Amino acid sequence: ERWSTVSSLVELAAERGLMGSVLREGSARSQQSRLGRSLRAHRDQVRGSWRIEMTTDAHLHTTVYRVVAVKEARS
Repeated sequence: ERWSTVSSLVELAAERGLMGSVLREGSARSQQSRLGRSLRAHRDQVRGSWRIEMTTDAHLHTTVYRVVAVKEARS
């Protein structure tokens, strides 16, 4: 549940062969822009048992993201 920048997430996805449909080809900057737009579009949405959270890191002056496990609601 640690916070990560889009640039570090692009590197991770490239290393592991993930997010090909989002990253596609292009410069590192264009890949970061596409992934950032996709993450913003899905923030706070629950997918399965996961939710993407977004905030601004005041120290880095940039947007950071994390994926957190969502606990099932009890009835």
